[in-house]
Amino acid sequence: MPSPPVPRSSTETLIAALRILAAEIQSPDGVANAAIAEAADRLEELAACRQALVGLVGCDDPAELREMRQAIAIMASPDVATATIAGIDALLLSFPSVPSVP
Repeated sequence: MPSPPVPRSSTETLIAALRILAAEIQSPDGVANAAIAEAADRLEELAACRQALVGLVGCDDPAELREMRQAIAIMASPDVATATIAGIDALLLSFPSVPSVP
């Protein structure tokens, strides 16, 4: 019997927690602090990229995105389809509960 899903923190909460850890951890050479701060920065950049993708595609629902992906694959020219499907696939991968992209 599968275990229930573990509640996930929001991206904003994780970024804030990483920033606190980066400031509070006692690291003699500062490497741990720098690595944690960089992780927070990168997570923030990824969140911004995801929001940009949502804005471009105009959708944030996994089921709807899969339908869009199928329609584009059928109706769009190969160049447009390839680029658009890549963006939708990247967005689909950002959902924690969505299985791998087909």
